[in-house]
Amino acid sequence: MIARTAGTLAILLLLAGSSTWALLIGGGGFYDAVAAVNTDSPMVVVEFSRMVNDRFQSGLILLSLDGTGRVKGAYHLNSFSPLSAASIDGKVLVTGSYQRSGALLLWNPRDGPVMIESNASFLGVSPYGESFLVAAKEDVNGSKIPLLISVGWNGEMKGALKLSLNPGMGGLNAGTEEGAEIYDVVSVGSSAYAVGGMGPGLFLLRLDRGIVRWAIRAESAGVMLEPQAVAAGHGTVVVAGVARYRLPRRSDGFLASFSEDGDLIDFQLVGGRGYNEIYSVRDTGRGFVASGMGGCFLGGGCDLLLVWADSKGSVTGWERIGTEKVERANDVLPLGGSVMLVGSSEGEVTRSPFYALALLVEGDGTSCMPINRRDLNVTNARLDVAPLQVRVAPFHPSYRRVEVRLEREKGLEIWNPCSFDPYLVKGLLILAAAAVGLLVVIAILSKRAFSRSEPQPPE
Repeated sequence: MIARTAGTLAILLLLAGSSTWALLIGGGGFYDAVAAVNTDSPMVVVEFSRMVNDRFQSGLILLSLDGTGRVKGAYHLNSFSPLSAASIDGKVLVTGSYQRSGALLLWNPRDGPVMIESNASFLGVSPYGESFLVAAKEDVNGSKIPLLISVGWNGEMKGALKLSLNPGMGGLNAGTEEGAEIYDVVSVGSSAYAVGGMGPGLFLLRLDRGIVRWAIRAESAGVMLEPQAVAAGHGTVVVAGVARYRLPRRSDGFLASFSEDGDLIDFQLVGGRGYNEIYSVRDTGRGFVASGMGGCFLGGGCDLLLVWADSKGSVTGWERIGTEKVERANDVLPLGGSVMLVGSSEGEVTRSPFYALALLVEGDGTSCMPINRRDLNVTNARLDVAPLQVRVAPFHPSYRRVEVRLEREKGLEIWNPCSFDPYLVKGLLILAAAAVGLLVVIAILSKRAFSRSEPQPPE
């Protein structure tokens, strides 16, 4: 009994001493970590919906962490649904919607929050010099017009470009009239790369100081490509997303890499059986890292998916991390030699049906959560690429500033599954002490009984 208790305690202490950590964030509702940024420390953007005093409440939570996964502060804003986030010099911009309007939330710890409401829908965002560059779309006469909007850190809209893409130019399905929707944007120096969906494929373009340097359209036979994110570095641009198949009904994640001049380098599918999807890709300084979910089946669980790629965007390794629940990684944030995955996980520990998840994974793939060793297939596939005609023109979206106030979040339940529970350790210590005491009592009683049973010498 003592040996078993000591062994359990040793395992818990070993987990507590690990450099990796995980946080489960809930509290009687649905929670989903949609994005992560690095200010002076990691910040996680969480979307929630819950019942508070018998009233339905939804919105976002900004959760500030230190390097060990401890929560430094948490603030919430009701009625704001977040999509993406970026940071510049400690200032954070979150894209999403407020009530029924597109919205941008700028959070500066010194000056407080600023919110912008607009008729445009705001999607991906990237730092661009001293401003933010936002991928957006606006409904104009029934058509969704792709936009790129420059936003100052104080909430000022400094300028916007309307993109007119002609899918009939360039050789792929010439003469079609498919719409194009922009999803994400990334900048490197004075260049910006925007990605979106067009028909069954994707488009990618490069702008230098507002001038289109090149634009391409890409398709892969037999699949519907749904681009989700774009990253750039090392002279390479990487588009990540989901490749959906009709028969059999399943999906793979994909990474498509291009040179900074728009030439195709590699196109790889990451998946196999079931549903496998990639939602985010980031530059690590040495290569690229992508995140999503893997191994999903109807009625079954999903794993967190982490994919590593070299400086040319070619897959070099992957990890599936999970506990046989429904888990997904919406975003990945490089932190030195480690990365932080953020997403959601099916709830059991807290009262939440789904709780937000933040997990630190070391550069060699080490994680304090279970590693699922079931195989994934990484295959090279054909991607047909052709030039695309794009025209840009100034655009003036309507917007208004709205006074908002972030409230300190007090109702969260936060649990670290990679650390020992102090109440559990206290209970184990009490149990161990009781076991030792019981053994001492048994030993004393046995000694007395033995002494009484010994024959007495004659008088």
